[in-house]
Parts: sequence; C-alpha cells; structure tokens
Amino acid sequence: MNKKYIICDAVRADSGKSETLLQVITKLGGDSVATKINDKDKSVIIEVDGNKVAVVTLGDPASGHYDYLADVAKETPAIIVCASRTKGETVDDVVRIAVEHNYDVIWFNNFYFNGASDESQRHILNETSADAVVALVKKLLGQN
Repeated sequence: MNKKYIICDAVRADSGKSETLLQVITKLGGDSVATKINDKDKSVIIEVDGNKVAVVTLGDPASGHYDYLADVAKETPAIIVCASRTKGETVDDVVRIAVEHNYDVIWFNNFYFNGASDESQRHILNETSADAVVALVKKLLGQN
C-alpha cells in the first residue's frame, strides 16, 4: 500500500465515538489483542489483508490522545482509525500525527441521535457506522 491513511471519527462528546470504534476493533478481529487504555477505551494494532491497521478509540481532550496516536504511528500502520472531537486539541493531535508521519486524513462523523434515544437505537447506529469504517479500511487496503 503506497498511501497511509488516518480515518478519524470527529464528532461531539457523548456521540458514540468510542462505542463505534470498539465495534471496529471487534469486526477486524482485534478484541483478543487490544490494550485497555481506560474504562471505555482501547488501542490495538492488527494485521488486515497483510497490512498493519491501528485503532485507538480514545478521543477526549487532556487524555494523552496525542501520545497514544504517536505510539501507534511509530509502528507504521497502513491505516490508523481514531476519534477526535470536532475542534480543538484532539483535532490538532490528528493533524499533527498526519503531518509528522505522512498520512492523509479521512474525516467522518458516526451516526448519532440529536437528542434522546434508547440504547438499542444507539447500538444500531454505532454498529452501522462501524460497518462503514471496516468497509472503507478494506477498500483502501485493496488499492495496492
């Protein structure tokens, strides 16, 4: 794979970023090797179609976000899937990693409700977002 990509879920707080990316880890088969960052976040580097793919679910400001991204970028994965807020420190972290390690950034927003919803509805939206990310990862890896 010639190009390297960061696929970043950039959406406001409490919109399902971590849940969506945890499902990406599961769908890519990385559950058993993922490292727990905190109560809800994980980081993993796994092989997908012969390429390294990193997933970092952490996307909160003042959380060591840049350091976790820098750690996985040192392993030179073809793709890094991560989370950020819509502006500020975490967005700056993603851009900085992209520049420092020569990645193109693909920004997206996972599906989320603007207002109240029940857990099963949120799960459906997060799972659908995760399916789209996994499909994109596989398509990008197939561009050799």
